[in-house]
Amino acid sequence: MKFPSGPLLTAALLMTAALPPSTVRAAPVALTADALYQYAYQDALYFKRLLALTPRDARAAELAGDMYLAKNGAPYSTLDALKYYERASQLGSAAGHLKAARVLLLTPDANTTQRVGVHLQALGNSPRGLFLRGLLYYQGLAGFAKDDTKAVSFASQAASQGLPDAELLVAVMYLDGRAVRKDEAKYRLWLESAARKGHVKATLYLADAYLHGKYGYAKNPVLAREWFEKNQARGDGESTFTLAMMSYYGMGVPQNYTRAVTLLAGPVRGEHPDALAALGYMKVLGRGTPKDLPGAQKLLLRATALGNTWAAARLAETYGPQDRVRAVGYLLIAQSGQQADETVLARYRAGLTEAQLAQARAIFEAWYARQAT
Repeated sequence: MKFPSGPLLTAALLMTAALPPSTVRAAPVALTADALYQYAYQDALYFKRLLALTPRDARAAELAGDMYLAKNGAPYSTLDALKYYERASQLGSAAGHLKAARVLLLTPDANTTQRVGVHLQALGNSPRGLFLRGLLYYQGLAGFAKDDTKAVSFASQAASQGLPDAELLVAVMYLDGRAVRKDEAKYRLWLESAARKGHVKATLYLADAYLHGKYGYAKNPVLAREWFEKNQARGDGESTFTLAMMSYYGMGVPQNYTRAVTLLAGPVRGEHPDALAALGYMKVLGRGTPKDLPGAQKLLLRATALGNTWAAARLAETYGPQDRVRAVGYLLIAQSGQQADETVLARYRAGLTEAQLAQARAIFEAWYARQAT
């Protein structure tokens, strides 16, 4: 079986372990927001306790927002993330102001400029405020004309004051040669600085660089593993999914389907599309979990709805000759993502009536319409 790879998954990954449930349940009763967050992505009870703190605790509200973007333990939701980031900002959190502004930029609308402006004004000339200005010039959003020179200027000011977000932006600008001369050494310098401070995306980029041996890094799967594990401990769904797939394939460690299923639990709750697809197909095969066709189809359907066309191909396999209308419908979805070839599709189409083919096309068209919204 070959699963779809996440952005950082390759054939040279190593294995890590998740905290066992007994470790989670043994947590102390009185926990800070940060301590609750460490357990929240594995246990819904702790997530509820974290949410209960948010009306009065800015850090809890910020971390709740993080949970809704992590695709690990809580369903991915920019609306919920924004709700909690804005609550954090109302409680006086500068990080909440910056994170709320960044979520607003993910789904810009007619009110984005005004709403981002409120957060920008609150941040003023602080490092976060400087970075946000740099980001707005970099992206050309919220009323800011795209201007790489101004972007690198503002971001560099924030990076020189140690802000990890800004350090990563400066690193990327050096890598791409935008308004500065392309310089991989400076990319590594700023990337490593941000990663050492716990910046999740910088950590992913660094792990990937060690994994592939690029941007001047020697290929080092052991170091790649260490950086992935750091992100897993922070509740990052992408890293946790990657580590689950390492266990599934036995990449550098003994193959362990059961451990893969355990690691997938958080990302599945977080509706990570690749994790849903992976666990769904493992239920089809009975690897690490009992065979469960209805449960598998439910997971594969959800992954497909979230845009995973590999899941659509596996879903078509579960319908097979017994339900060729649905099989063709999901193969059309899979084909749109280059996950099914014409030979397979033609075999399933053969003998279907025009009415049945229309039903199959309707499955694809309904899916396509949802992807556009």
